[in-house]
Amino acid sequence: MHGREDRRRPLSRPLLVLALVLWAALVPASASGAPGANDGGDATAEVGVGAAGLLGAGGTGASGTSTGGIGSDRTGAGVTGPLGPAATDDPPDGDATSGDEVAYDWPTGGPVGVLAPFEGSATPYGPGHRGVDLAVLPGDAVLAAADGEVAFTGSVAGRGVVSIDHADGLRTTYEPLVPSVAAGDRVVAGQPIGVLDRGHCPPPGCLHWGARRGTHDYVDPLSLLDDAPRPVRLLPLGTRLPALAPTGTTSIGNNEPGLSPRS
Repeated sequence: MHGREDRRRPLSRPLLVLALVLWAALVPASASGAPGANDGGDATAEVGVGAAGLLGAGGTGASGTSTGGIGSDRTGAGVTGPLGPAATDDPPDGDATSGDEVAYDWPTGGPVGVLAPFEGSATPYGPGHRGVDLAVLPGDAVLAAADGEVAFTGSVAGRGVVSIDHADGLRTTYEPLVPSVAAGDRVVAGQPIGVLDRGHCPPPGCLHWGARRGTHDYVDPLSLLDDAPRPVRLLPLGTRLPALAPTGTTSIGNNEPGLSPRS
């Protein structure tokens, strides 16, 4: 009999690749001393990196799952990228709007006639009346409408002005005044801040009282009060004033109560 021929065949390519994968998995583990057991690392990750290095970045491992390239920065649920956990997109908290409630009172010490009501404007510099004109005589004391800090005292367009900032974000303004306070002073509601000067209304004069939030957001200061009256109507000089009705009230004109014409 002839001697048995050695029919060894070279390994096919798939078997060679598998052998290389197994070698890459075993050699780093034996050389490093089982990272999963010593330092809490993930041995499976080491195997994946070794196989990826042999098959090429972004190649496919033996299980058919994409391994991705070394140093991939993909993140997922419970997965961190190379620089740590993925940052969130939550914006920082903004400044909280002041929730302080401020009690306002008449800057005249009590209700007075309203000679000119508030008239808002659709644009910051459009026509309107950005405040109310109150029936006050020159020399009368003008009071802070609420607690606050004096933000400004000085002359504007030839008239003395006092402005006060309040805890709810509003700024009230009083003119024309001869001020008795200075910027930075703390004031309380009802505290005198000056006396009325001449120069805003025709004689005898009036107090212009304004309120705004921010730069151009003007509000009706009477809306800050609990007992604000309706604006009064100015009558021509020489007009006879009606007398009060002896009993009850009657309506005049546009259903306005309180007065009855003299017979």
